[in-house]
Amino acid sequence: MAELMGATALAQAIALVVAPLLTRLMGPAAYGVFGVYLAALGVVGAAASWRSGMAVPLPEDDADAAAVVAAGVLGSIVLTSLAGLIVLLWGGWIARVVLHTPAIEPLLWLVPVGMLGVGLTDVLSGWCLRYQQFRPLVRIRISRSVGTSIWQVVVGLLVRGSALGLVTGDVAGRLFSVVEMARMIAREERRRGTKLSRARMRAVVWRYRAFALISTPSTLIYAAGLWAPVLLLTLWWGPVAGGLYTIGQRVIGVPIGLLGDSAGQVYVSELAARARGSRATMPQLFSRTARGLFLVGIPAALGMLMLAPLAFRLAFGAQWTEAGVMLQWQAAALVCQLVAIPLAQTLLVLRYQRLQFAWDAMRLVLTVIGFAWAHHAGMSAVGSIAVYGGVTAVTYLLLIALGWQAVRARTAESDMVLDPVIR
Repeated sequence: MAELMGATALAQAIALVVAPLLTRLMGPAAYGVFGVYLAALGVVGAAASWRSGMAVPLPEDDADAAAVVAAGVLGSIVLTSLAGLIVLLWGGWIARVVLHTPAIEPLLWLVPVGMLGVGLTDVLSGWCLRYQQFRPLVRIRISRSVGTSIWQVVVGLLVRGSALGLVTGDVAGRLFSVVEMARMIAREERRRGTKLSRARMRAVVWRYRAFALISTPSTLIYAAGLWAPVLLLTLWWGPVAGGLYTIGQRVIGVPIGLLGDSAGQVYVSELAARARGSRATMPQLFSRTARGLFLVGIPAALGMLMLAPLAFRLAFGAQWTEAGVMLQWQAAALVCQLVAIPLAQTLLVLRYQRLQFAWDAMRLVLTVIGFAWAHHAGMSAVGSIAVYGGVTAVTYLLLIALGWQAVRARTAESDMVLDPVIR
């Protein structure tokens, strides 16, 4: 697992190294179109596999696991085909009216293609995790990042100022990952002599239907809340504002994502173990993790407050300075996000899924309300990000508080069970 995380870090580092060249070739408007593509893909792609990738490691029988993979692949193809039909029939209207980005219309057909890549990657990655095939994943992630970066630079040199290289490079990288994993999995399943049947596929679909019926809507709401800022900025302040926000999130998302994932894996494993045994120590684990992450995040936030605009101007060019200003207004929110990402798993581990769903829905609603109010008040794009930063900080602090209450509630349940024995 550490090797896989290291590969993820290296892949993201490669993308960051290439970013200063890409920003000088493309410009904020092109990145705005790319941001809309990523947002559309992020939302619809969340449902692409019906969350079947999470179900692949669960069956005891390898033949059942293969059936889950097959069902997930078919489900991804069906949803992708439906999305492609929608783009074919109403793509122009979606680009102009829904996304408010006419420039994305000739590239919109790539969203269903990228959606297929997202769905199949989720399913096939589930197979790799089931059989602990980490080294192939490591190789694929690094080669995908290198290939995507080279593609984007080459096309960017040929078609300057266009989002074509950014979008096609992203799609090509996703499809490359799918092909490489599919070849490896097909080889291994042939070696096992795995045979699929429609009856077995129907059985596993029914057995793990909760992933499609419950996890998929929840993931859609979460993804919509995550990508709403790009779409709303583009809708009300134009693609340049969306591009400035996109590059800022791609830069700051690397350290936050890596640190959050690392801390989250350690925290979840310990929390799950304590939930099965000594629940009395769960509050101590929660508070220690939160305190440690706050101590890491606060100096980083202070660095953003002081240096972000200068750093973006030097690294990406003068036209990207405002992206650093946007990050300044999000400094407090990013600290809260850094703490909340690992601790957010608390509600799921302790079986408070409905509470997690309610929080996801609330964040989406408050995000939309915040941007709508900023637009109605005549604020600039930077002003809207300041409002969004405040909303985000409050919602993540609430998520941390909900996790704390869940831990205390489960601990109290343990005490209530032990009480009669003590008496």
